[in-house]
Order: sequence, then C-alpha cells, then structure tokens
Amino acid sequence: METSDDNLKKNPAGENAAPDDKIDLDKLSSSMKEFEETIEVNEKELSELAKKRKEILDKIQDKIQQIKSETEIAKSKFNEEKFSEALISWEKVLALDPKSDEAQNAVVHCKLKIEELKSKEALIQSESSLGTEKGISRDLESVLNSVAKDVNKTVEDEFLLSQEELDKMMVGFNKKTQKIRKKVLNVSFDAPCDEFMLTQDDVNRILSRDNIERVMIKNNLADEIVNEVKQTNKIKEEAVSQ
Repeated sequence: METSDDNLKKNPAGENAAPDDKIDLDKLSSSMKEFEETIEVNEKELSELAKKRKEILDKIQDKIQQIKSETEIAKSKFNEEKFSEALISWEKVLALDPKSDEAQNAVVHCKLKIEELKSKEALIQSESSLGTEKGISRDLESVLNSVAKDVNKTVEDEFLLSQEELDKMMVGFNKKTQKIRKKVLNVSFDAPCDEFMLTQDDVNRILSRDNIERVMIKNNLADEIVNEVKQTNKIKEEAVSQ
C-alpha cells in the first residue's frame, strides 16, 4: 500500500496538478490594467457628455433670454404705436386750441415717451433685429409661438438621447468589455464578467430616467413661454383699455 510519502517521491513537483488550476499573474495583471484603462476611457466619455449637456443648457438659456428680449421689444413697439396715435390726437386738439396747457403737456409727454421707447428698443435690438414695426406689434403672439416652437425643436433634436444613440453607446462599451472578459476567462479568473456588460434593460432604464428629466425641462420652458404670452396680452389689453 502506497503512502503519502511514496506519492511525493513519485511526483515531488506536483506534476499531476491540473494546468487550469494555475493563475497566470502576468496575464491577470495585464487584464486588470486594460480594464482600468477602459474605465478611464468611459469616464472621459461621460465627462464629454456632461460638457455637451452644459453647452445645450447654455444654449437653451440663451434662447430664453432671446424670447424675453423679443417680448420687451414687442411691448415697446406696441406702446410706441399707441403713444404715436395719442400724439396725433393731441396735436389736432392743440391745433384747435393753441393755448391749451393740457394739450401742450400731452404733446410733450407723448414725444418724450416715444423717444424713451425708441431708445429702449434700440438698446435691446443692438444684437439682432426682429423685423418691421407692424409685424411685431400686431402679431406678437405669432412671434412668441414661433420662438417657442424653435425652443422645443432645439430640446427635442439636441437634448434628448435617442434609442439609436444609446444602442451605439451600448455596443461600443460592450466591445471594450468583451476583450477584457475573454482575457480574464483565459486565465481562469472567476470574475463577474456579465456585470461588465450593459443589457437592453440597462439602456431602457438610462433612456427613461434621462429623458424624463429632459422632458421636464422642456415642459418648464413651454410654461414660461405661455406665461410670457399671457403677460404680454394682458399689457396689450391694459394699453387698449387706457
């Protein structure tokens, strides 16, 4: 009967050990290094996405400011038109009664107000022009609705991630991790390789979460635009009633 000592004499170096039980530390180290590099690449891609997100948010803020400027110009033009009409009326009164203090004061007031509105409009309009006076003052709601549509298009086209874009991200990420998975498996290292892979469920979850956030931003913009329209219409009604 052979003893354990006899077995050690026959196989002193453990020659019968299964080769699969050995772990190549060099290969493992190389695989883990590549995995770390992949993580760095992914972090860089996320940083670039965050940068793009900020650029788009800045663009939307610029668009909101543009809407406010356009609204202010429209208000000025509308009021200017009303004061011009008032000026014509008071000049007729003054022609009939040149000594009327009320008519004289009204004419001076209207002229000053018109100049003030023109200066304000010129200041706002220093960077861009909205078109003719009549087109703005008589069709303000149309202008704002057009801008609102433009904002929505900007949000829809540039801010929302499409399923196709996320699919591309998933494919690119999985190609990188598949290489690591293969190397890790080759050195008989029991790693949670499946956890490195993005599944369709992961993609859907990302799409749902991110797009809900972006839709909320878009809806807030739409609400702000509607409020601008309501406020401007209210000013128009007050001016007409006066």
